[in-house]
Amino acid sequence: MRLLLALSFILMGCAQEDSFVCKNSLRNSYGENMLWYEDHIGVYINDNMSQYQQAVDNAVEKWNQYSKVKLVITNNSNTHIHLYASSDWSNREPSEQAFTGHTYYGNMFVRTAIVINTYNYTWYHLNGNGVEIESVLLHEFGHALGLHHFGQGIMKPTLPFNTTRIEFTEDDIKAIECQNLFNGRTRR
Repeated sequence: MRLLLALSFILMGCAQEDSFVCKNSLRNSYGENMLWYEDHIGVYINDNMSQYQQAVDNAVEKWNQYSKVKLVITNNSNTHIHLYASSDWSNREPSEQAFTGHTYYGNMFVRTAIVINTYNYTWYHLNGNGVEIESVLLHEFGHALGLHHFGQGIMKPTLPFNTTRIEFTEDDIKAIECQNLFNGRTRR
């Protein structure tokens, strides 16, 4: 009985609009939490990102430690998440290092594109000058899993040049744990 009450309290606490961990989730125009109904989400890596394969692998592995929805790298281009680099940034804000765009139905994600800006930025992995790719991939995969910008960790909205941000903060973990309450559940 105590376990049931405790679980009910946790679920109610995360479902409240003013709850810290839930306000960091993406929402549709009706205020509904955006989510994936599947437990495993395919990630297709375009050939123009192959030089960053290790950074992609690291980011996927780190998110899979905490997320109920598991990211799975696949060679099948007909999958959930597409990751690619673009040297054509003419229709986007030049200050954007990357962006994540979703196609969704109701509150369910259908497809997601993560696009890395190679026109305005020089990229490196762990050592170098420019923008650190693993840090940006962690951030963009956070959006792909349903998180919004917040705090000082992985989901912080900005990443200065020559900065590495590849460790999850307690706030990042709380946010994905709350998102886990919604992701991977059976369709309504």
